[in-house]
Amino acid sequence: MQPSIRRLILSALSLCVLLPAVAPAESTPQATKWLEKFMGVYEQGPFSTKYTADIEIDNGDQSVDGSMDGSLTYRDPSHMHMEMSMLLAGIPGAPADQTMEMQMLSVSDGELTWTQIDMPALGMQQVMKISLEDAKKLAGAQGVGMGNPAPMDPVQQLRSMTEQLDFELVKVEAGEAHLEAKITDEAKTSLGQMAALPGLETMTLILDEKTGFPRRFSMGGERPIVAITFSDFKFLDEKSLAADLFVYTPPQGVQIMDLGAMTPAAQPVDQ
Repeated sequence: MQPSIRRLILSALSLCVLLPAVAPAESTPQATKWLEKFMGVYEQGPFSTKYTADIEIDNGDQSVDGSMDGSLTYRDPSHMHMEMSMLLAGIPGAPADQTMEMQMLSVSDGELTWTQIDMPALGMQQVMKISLEDAKKLAGAQGVGMGNPAPMDPVQQLRSMTEQLDFELVKVEAGEAHLEAKITDEAKTSLGQMAALPGLETMTLILDEKTGFPRRFSMGGERPIVAITFSDFKFLDEKSLAADLFVYTPPQGVQIMDLGAMTPAAQPVDQ
């Protein structure tokens, strides 16, 4: 895969499933009440949700438009099952009307999080794994939204983001609480390559007034870089969850990348 294509795809993924962590938050008391309600969803038991996303990344000479559809089933902090499909347009070097499809499966089985990425047009299949413990270490060391409990859980990464940005409550109406946070220059220092994206000014979060679960969220400004809509949220009876939903077996012959090698403990020490 061309490096430019790989970078743009990773940028798209980072906006939806690898949200970065920034400086500790000081949200207003009114906003904090709603954020605590959102965070409490994970303590109330298993749940499932579906989501869609629209992405528009413009780096001047390169731009990518994309859309995502996914579903998430959460059992507990160490068991999660997520499926996602992505369609990208504007791939560098490709015809303007050509699109690229990607599918992703991510499973946390109690000890490891497995992520399988398939890109049929490129004949590419990639499997990555990381222990839940290593994911936490990596998140703490690098300030990226990986881990605790699973790197590819978009709701958990959104939850992590809300713990880091300073939110204000804008309004509560029609069964929704609207919150907004400014992405300041100080916050951008921890965003890595994302900080260079034009128009990265605010994050807007809309929560369901009854459950506290997200309905919509966006990042950008007047023209969002990413916008995600969640739907069909529901709490589940743990007994109704199939046991094999949280089991993953890599395809035979596929190369497996161990992301645990990126943790500080796995890095060589200079003598």
